[in-house]
Amino acid sequence: MSDPGPPVLWTWRLIRLRIRRVARFALASFILWLVWTLAVLALRNREDGSFIALLLLGLCIMLGAALTGLAWFMVTRRLRERDAADLAQLVWLNQAMQPMRPLPPLGTWAASPDLLVGLWRNIREERPLRVLETGSGLSTLVMARALEQNQDGGELISLEDQTHFANKTRRELAGHGLESHARVLDAPLQKQHVAGRQGLWYTLSSLEGLSDVELLFVDGPGNRERVMALFLLHGLLAATADIVVDDIDRPETRHMLDLWLDAYPGQLSQTGEGGRKWTLLRWQRSAEQGARRPDAEQSGN
Repeated sequence: MSDPGPPVLWTWRLIRLRIRRVARFALASFILWLVWTLAVLALRNREDGSFIALLLLGLCIMLGAALTGLAWFMVTRRLRERDAADLAQLVWLNQAMQPMRPLPPLGTWAASPDLLVGLWRNIREERPLRVLETGSGLSTLVMARALEQNQDGGELISLEDQTHFANKTRRELAGHGLESHARVLDAPLQKQHVAGRQGLWYTLSSLEGLSDVELLFVDGPGNRERVMALFLLHGLLAATADIVVDDIDRPETRHMLDLWLDAYPGQLSQTGEGGRKWTLLRWQRSAEQGARRPDAEQSGN
């Protein structure tokens, strides 16, 4: 497989970020041009109006070029620093994991390198025996390898609604000899109703018999549907569990965290640990509350 560096350095997501950040300075240039246009209209009847208008045009062009160049330099420098940090995380992770074969390259939607390192460290340090993941991918491979290194008999269960992603992850697990530490379950999306909310989420029947989950990684399905995760799965969590949530840079994810913290006061807390786009929550259930099975109502698509 190819080196994982280039897909991290250049993805459509990063290109869009560059365009979006430079756009504000392009807008400033447009405003300068608009000011020049208005000035030309105001001076059109003066004898020296053309000369003044040309001076203003030159000034606008110079300011616009300077602002755009400065913006591009600042954005590119920050992203290069971020890319270098991501690459360093990948190198560290590869050395720590010591995989049987090269890790697959990161795609546009893959977990960020610092998140992968965070998941690996959590499993190696906290040593959970049952891990549940919503949405499969490279994170599945990393966590399965961490469980194997622990040699505690831990197992990862990954829910996946898209068959081609599930099959791809299974092939990667097989290629790395990790099938005994991770299972990717086909879990089509289905309408769920719980706690006065409804939305599409994974079929709960695939989790029959699962309990005492000590690490829950929430990275699927769609951003707006992830809010269902804790309402549906809190009964499967161990008395003390860690919950890792990805994509906290998105407004809907931050709103989801607020809803969870409000719904489970005293049981759920934010640790302050995490990275640029992910955070770690701590679940603590009192002995009186006990565990219970998911109480969602399911209906067909």
